Amino acid sequence: MASQPIPVGTVSHRLEAIALSAAVLAAAAWRFGATVADPDLWGHIRLGQDLRATSAFMDRDFYSYLADDGTIFNHSWLSEVVMSLLHDGLGLAGLEIVKAVLTIGLVGLLTWWLIREGMPPIRAALVMLLGVLALTPTFGTFRPQLFTVTLFVVLLLLIRGADHGRPRVLWLLPPLFALWVNLHGGVLGGLAVLGTWAVLYALLEKGRRRWWPVAVTVGSIAAMGLNPYGYAHVTFLLETATAARPEIQDWQPTDLGSPAGIAYLVLAALVIIAVVVGRSDLRVPIVVPLVALTVAPFLSARHLQLFVPALVVLGGSYLAGMSRRIDGETSKPNAAARPALSLTMAIVVALAGSAWVVRSVAEGAGCVEVESGQFEFPMRAVGALVDAGVTGNAVVPFNWGSYVIWHLGPELQVSIDGRRETAYSDDVLQANLDFIEGGGEWDRLLGMAHTDVVMVPSASPAAGLMRERADWVVAYDDLVATVFAPTDAPITLTPDGSLPIDGDGACFPA
Repeated sequence: MASQPIPVGTVSHRLEAIALSAAVLAAAAWRFGATVADPDLWGHIRLGQDLRATSAFMDRDFYSYLADDGTIFNHSWLSEVVMSLLHDGLGLAGLEIVKAVLTIGLVGLLTWWLIREGMPPIRAALVMLLGVLALTPTFGTFRPQLFTVTLFVVLLLLIRGADHGRPRVLWLLPPLFALWVNLHGGVLGGLAVLGTWAVLYALLEKGRRRWWPVAVTVGSIAAMGLNPYGYAHVTFLLETATAARPEIQDWQPTDLGSPAGIAYLVLAALVIIAVVVGRSDLRVPIVVPLVALTVAPFLSARHLQLFVPALVVLGGSYLAGMSRRIDGETSKPNAAARPALSLTMAIVVALAGSAWVVRSVAEGAGCVEVESGQFEFPMRAVGALVDAGVTGNAVVPFNWGSYVIWHLGPELQVSIDGRRETAYSDDVLQANLDFIEGGGEWDRLLGMAHTDVVMVPSASPAAGLMRERADWVVAYDDLVATVFAPTDAPITLTPDGSLPIDGDGACFPA
């Protein structure tokens, strides 16, 4: 016997929606509440501070002795300005509060959307709990990707509005893309989704307005030229979008055995089944980008941040339709009940966000944690270099570059940092990678410019190979980092034993 769902719009339904949505938001606050220091956080804030001080940092480098002599395409410059303003104006609590507002708000909005589409609150809550798990790798840190997810959700909502007969909302997209292209390179993903939907809509729909989406897409492409580098910036993004990044974890295929990977597999199966079940009401312009985004995390874990919003906004009606079939219903939800539901969800989101902020302030918010379980930073080694006043050129792995820049730059210049393609040539990138991994002509990096110090992971092939060279000597060594100095110019490093070796337990900037 089919279960009897609570009718949409009743007091019981609204109370159920409030209670379950609050549970989802509590889970989101718990999962996203602790902000972990990403290896690029030091660089983002420092470069944002520099940009506010002088625009010269827009296309020149002052921190690396091997940076490309050409223009540096800083595709996240506006994000860095915002992050530095929050840090300098409100401290680390500013970063955490803004992250909480965005992440909790997005989870609340997506939960509301599923219930609005007609999904019973209990099922909507279960779907979003899986979504919270899948989004944890993105929302656990404060990175420019957070702005991409936010604007991507706005894009999807506008597409859905236009697809349901309100094409005028699309004219909000050119200014959205003008903003987005200055915040993060993820704008290309948004453009791909918009372009795919627009072309299919124009080909399959009828009426004189069917070409509006294509016109808006062209306008959005034109608006992307509104950045400090013009269309050269867009060309640069296109060239680097498919570049191999074997040493960056979130550019690799999703680990299907991780909590995020398991959540992704379940959600992907659900949305595919829902689309198949709802084939009689198939909207090809919506389904094609939805399927593409469902497959994308198999190629790169970074696409999880786009998949979850697409699952909800583009696939929500199919998930709700499958849910109604399970309950033996064929009718759609009562649209008249949606305003009341919207109000209750807004109240829930506001209360959850307020509770998170109050809790954070009460607990002394302002610690962006350094967790060695995710990223190890050579805190004690860098502290010894700072105390010794070491200057010159330093070979470092790219994951440590921004950390070294924050504490020692620009007096000590690095061989590479997290900016990678934005500041370095392919040859320099490969030379740094070969050095750390001990591959090819591994020591070619040392001859590309005068090198005053080398700091590498103690367990890396580079550390073992450097120990065999007679022209370099160990100046410092611990479980995380080994520092080498030229034999003919040795340095004396005295570590501070009170500092954690790997930074674990410390707060940014460590």
